[in-house]
Amino acid sequence: MRSVFTIFIFISVVTEAEIQFNVNTYLSAQRNEISDSYINLNNQVLKLPTYELDFDFRPDLKWIYAVNKIVLRPTFEWRYSKSEINQMSQNTTKNKLQLTDAFVETNWNPLFSSTLGLQVYQWGPAEFLSPSNPLFHFNSAQRGLSYKEKGQVLIRGNISLDQENNLVFVLQPISNQESEWKYQSDFSPKVFLKYEKSWLEKNHYIGLVSGIEETNKFFLAQYFNYFLTEGFSVYADLKQTKKQTHYTPVFDGNGYNMEQVNPESDEVKTLGIFGFRYESNFDVRLEYIYNQAGYNSNHLKSAIQSASNFLTPNYTVNLQRFLRPGLELLGQHYFYSSLRILEPFDQANFTVYGRVLVSGQDSSTQLQTEVDYGFLDSWSGFVSLSHSFGSQNTELNLLNRASAFVGIKNSF
Repeated sequence: MRSVFTIFIFISVVTEAEIQFNVNTYLSAQRNEISDSYINLNNQVLKLPTYELDFDFRPDLKWIYAVNKIVLRPTFEWRYSKSEINQMSQNTTKNKLQLTDAFVETNWNPLFSSTLGLQVYQWGPAEFLSPSNPLFHFNSAQRGLSYKEKGQVLIRGNISLDQENNLVFVLQPISNQESEWKYQSDFSPKVFLKYEKSWLEKNHYIGLVSGIEETNKFFLAQYFNYFLTEGFSVYADLKQTKKQTHYTPVFDGNGYNMEQVNPESDEVKTLGIFGFRYESNFDVRLEYIYNQAGYNSNHLKSAIQSASNFLTPNYTVNLQRFLRPGLELLGQHYFYSSLRILEPFDQANFTVYGRVLVSGQDSSTQLQTEVDYGFLDSWSGFVSLSHSFGSQNTELNLLNRASAFVGIKNSF
C-alpha cells in the first residue's frame, strides 16, 4: 500500500493531479445469543460465534487527473471469535486483506462516462432491498453501521441524454472471487441495460432494467419514486424473472430434500417491494415485500425439516442448500418498517435508528435499534441491539436470538 501511495504522489507532482486520501478505522465487539433451533441444536452444526472482537482498517485513495479518477479501497480485517458449542468453547482468529473497490472512472465528454473495475453500483428507492438490482443480493448485515459491501467486477457505461434522462450499460464479465449467492452454483456473467427518467428536481423518477442475471436467466425490472406532497412519497421496485432455479423442499417418500426446481419452466416469478415514506426532521418508512418464488408457510416448515434431519444421507447438502437456496428471502411475504431520527431531543451529533421486520409466513419478528454519536470531529461511536421474537424454529428466530454490538470509528 505504501509503494502504491508513493507512486501516486510522484505522478501527481509531475502532472499536477489531485490526490485525496483518508482512512476509516473501526473497532467493535459483539455478543450473540444463539437460537437453539432444530437446524443448530446447542450450536453444534453452524458453530456461530457467541463473542466477536473486530478491527477494520479501511484506506480510501483517490487520484484525480483531467477527466480520470482512480479509486482504491483496500481493507484489512482482524477478527477474534469465540463460539460456545454444547457447553464447550472454541476460539478462532482470522486475518483478511482484500480490495473492496478498485476502479477507474473516465468522463469522456459531457454526455458519456465509463467506469471499469471492482465497484459497488446500487440504486432503487426502497431501503430493505432492491429487486431491480441483480448485482447485489440481500444480506441481513447490510444495514449495520460498520458494514462494507465488496464491489463486483463491472464494465459500466453511462450516457446522460439530458438532465432528466440517463442510460446505463453494465457488464459483469468475471467473478469477484466471493462465494456465489446460491450453493453449488458457478459464476455466470451478467449484462443489463438500465434507463432512468427523473423530473421536478429529481424528486420523481422511474426506471426500467432488463438483461441477463445469474444462471443466464432473463429478467425485466421497474422502479419508481413519486412525491405526493412535501415530505410524503410512495415508491416501488419490482423484478420479473423466468426459469427460476432455486432450491425447494421435495418429499421423497421418507422425508424432505432440498432440490432444484425445474429450470426449463417458463413461469414468470415476481419479486417486489412497495413502500411509503415520510421525511422531515425524522424519516419513517413502511414497506411490504412480495417474493413469489419464496416458500409459503408449509414449504418453509418442510425446508427447515430437511435441514434438521441429520439421520438422512442428504443432510449436509440439504442444510447448505437451505442456507443458500438462491432466493433473496426464504418466504413470500414480509412487512418492514424503519425510523431514523436526527438529533433526537435536540442532542447534537446523535442519530437514532429503529427497524422492524415481520415474516408473513409465521409472524416471527426481528427488532433492531441503533444509536450513532459523533464527537471530536473525527470520531464516532455506535451501539446496536437486536432481538428476534417468535416461537422456536420460526423463520426470523433460527440463528441468533439476540445480539448486542458496540463500536468506535475514527476517520482521518
